[in-house]
Amino acid sequence: HMVLEVEYSGLLKRARSMIPRASVKEASFRQGNFSLWIEPLLSDDAGHYEALVRYGKETQRCQVKLDVVTAAVTVNPPGLLVETEPLWLNCNSSHSAKLVGVQWFHNGSLVPISSRFQAHHGALSISRLSVSDSGPWHCELTYSDNEKVFATFNLQILGLAGPASPVVYAAAGSAADLPCTLNRDPKASGILGVSAHWSHLAGRDLETWAIFRNGSKGSFNLHLSEVGQGDSGQYRCAVSIHATTITRDVTLAVITVTPSIKGPVAEGSHLLLICSLTHPRGHERFQWRQLSS
Repeated sequence: HMVLEVEYSGLLKRARSMIPRASVKEASFRQGNFSLWIEPLLSDDAGHYEALVRYGKETQRCQVKLDVVTAAVTVNPPGLLVETEPLWLNCNSSHSAKLVGVQWFHNGSLVPISSRFQAHHGALSISRLSVSDSGPWHCELTYSDNEKVFATFNLQILGLAGPASPVVYAAAGSAADLPCTLNRDPKASGILGVSAHWSHLAGRDLETWAIFRNGSKGSFNLHLSEVGQGDSGQYRCAVSIHATTITRDVTLAVITVTPSIKGPVAEGSHLLLICSLTHPRGHERFQWRQLSS
């Protein structure tokens, strides 16, 4: 069937299935280049093509066979993945030549083979997913006839947002919110039955602090209405999604100010105010300010 026709007047005709994918380059056409451009190319476009070029009483023919190679990246297990789970990425194409090389790229950077990333005959295994693995994964297949075939997959991973080991600073007697939020709402992805529980390592005892179910748009933050030095330390948020549990450790650092003189201070006395911080990281900076009375 006719794919594209250009009349002497310049009128362009296309087959319905080729609108607007088939074209010729006008500038090249006037110089004798009658190449057919098809974009985007579909697998059904494969087959034999014949070009007829008429000029005066002359007719020239050109026949071309178009082979369309399809390629795709598939994941196992399929669907939305959860942080810490293992994953297989498989790259396949319909090209008939012998496969001689495979390279994987993530966010445009070549993925080095390591203990976490292992290559297996065109597939890539990731032993333990992290949120940073989200985004486009790109495979490049090289064949014995020097052809290169490419395919891309956009990987989505459900995990905890924010820094890996956050520190929350709070003054003694004030409220504190400890963060534990998923990077996407699990309900929006069709995942229900998500639960989380908080625990606090107080001394040598692990104390269960609070339990949440489903959360609000993936948020399981813990609110402490009034904190003291005894509340400082490491807290752990454990979020259970199906059979997988992901954790986030949060450190609560409590700031206290202790005067050298207890009770009322007489005018002219020497007073020393001591600012103390539990669980310092070493990069904190302290600044004193006088609050308006």
